[in-house]
Amino acid sequence: MAAACVSRPEGTRWGGDYRATAVFGDTDEEAVSGIMLGGIAVVDSIVYVMESGRPALWLLHPDLSVIRRVGRQGDGPGEWRSFGAFTQGGSMRRVSASADGVRIFDGQRVQELDRNGRFRRLLVNGGTSESLSHLQSRLVFVGDTLFYSAGGYDPLSSAATGKVLAIGAARETGRDGRRPWAVRMRVDDQDQALLQLDLVPVRGKSGVGPAQALPLWDSNGSCVVASDGAEPLLVFAPVGRRQDTVQVPLPERVDRNENYVDKLGGLVPPGGLEQPTAPTRVIDLVLDPDGFVWLLPVQQDEPISGGLEVIRVPLGAGTAVMDTVPAFPRAFGPPGVYFAGTRGPNDEIFVMRYEREESTGPPNLERVQR
Repeated sequence: MAAACVSRPEGTRWGGDYRATAVFGDTDEEAVSGIMLGGIAVVDSIVYVMESGRPALWLLHPDLSVIRRVGRQGDGPGEWRSFGAFTQGGSMRRVSASADGVRIFDGQRVQELDRNGRFRRLLVNGGTSESLSHLQSRLVFVGDTLFYSAGGYDPLSSAATGKVLAIGAARETGRDGRRPWAVRMRVDDQDQALLQLDLVPVRGKSGVGPAQALPLWDSNGSCVVASDGAEPLLVFAPVGRRQDTVQVPLPERVDRNENYVDKLGGLVPPGGLEQPTAPTRVIDLVLDPDGFVWLLPVQQDEPISGGLEVIRVPLGAGTAVMDTVPAFPRAFGPPGVYFAGTRGPNDEIFVMRYEREESTGPPNLERVQR
């Protein structure tokens, strides 16, 4: 693992050109339910895939062949509930794995399972003072230390305390009416903020529109990185130390409400969608094991050859690089391997394994000056 907020000086071992080598979810027996993927986590020889539309956790071999599926509907040990699609923090990652086991969050409880998927213990119980907002999309466990986000546009959590707020409670505001949002760390009975962003307020009473930039974050346990999704900046903080910023060269492209009208169908409120006060420029963020931050910017209107544009940002020193990859990483395997969620021709959810192609020619990279 990279040192705290310092990227590997030799570069990331996950750079280069990739090809798909395995797929999961393309048969009736493996069909993944829900509006979006619940999360992917990788450790040792197991790939964990969590669904959102039903209580299902798949244990897969690295080639994405099935070991077993666990989970059932309910509130007992090893049972959980399906959940909706949320993006308060980045693409959904409600499963976190280590060599000792795997933790899952269904929006109410966090349960720990052993590496074979058997219930071990309850870590966070819904309806208690330690509850997490069910609107949160991702969490990270490193050992028994929990990293999570709170506040911002989430009306159910406090950036200042991490506690769940009562429905209808007054929202926290800072200077100019901005919404404080924090990444926090919880271990034993200690809970502290590691970094904070102040998000611009939204207009009107209809909430956050689909093109409004949302905060994104990730952590490897020693470093926390975040973006407000709109500004060409990354905020980072070594755990226990002060936060800092680094400039990021983002394309001059923003998301638009018009992109969502057809998808939302009859859900558009009277008078239309609120125009964003900070349009989305960054859709997703992930931190690779070598300490490089991968950003998924808003893409060009016309698809490009190679899949998606990404920006990889080193921390500590170096130059940001723009590259193309077939899909945005959701979890990293050994060097030169990553896993992603994609969509099939009928909008099915697939999990893909990508491997770096070994070639004599240089990868298609564009160095971007800060």
